[in-house]
Amino acid sequence: MREITYREAITQAMAEEMRLDSKVVLMGEDVGDFGGSVRIVGGSELEPEYAQACREMVESHPNLQRSITFSGTLPHDATPPACARADLLVSAAPMETFGMALQEAVASGTPVFAVDAGFVASHVVEGVTGRLFRSAEEMARGMLELAEDRPTLERLTEASREARP
Repeated sequence: MREITYREAITQAMAEEMRLDSKVVLMGEDVGDFGGSVRIVGGSELEPEYAQACREMVESHPNLQRSITFSGTLPHDATPPACARADLLVSAAPMETFGMALQEAVASGTPVFAVDAGFVASHVVEGVTGRLFRSAEEMARGMLELAEDRPTLERLTEASREARP
């Protein structure tokens, strides 16, 4: 197995997991400090072999074990408090017909990073309450940049809280 950096492993894991399962969203906690954590929320029933491979990759890297949690599908009533605790909600769904998780994040005042597809743009004011990206790979790079730029995260969070419905 080729040795990769922590950044490369995070980027690959996020991009692949989100690309293959449109139900997967990430909720970043303490993302402004690079040692923060990522909570992967969503079912694995669409791609069980791939989900297992992701879990095995995380289990094989001690840094990833400390930073990444797989939560599975959340019951609807658990989603609002999870969004409120998160610093950032990330979705790479290739199509959003409405975007319930995005709406929950907006209602919680949590910034959103998402692939610009379907009705995503109706939930995000680009550069104000979040960011819109052309691909999961571009979004993963944007997340890593954000992890090293605490002032931008704080600005997005403040604007998202002010924009709450």
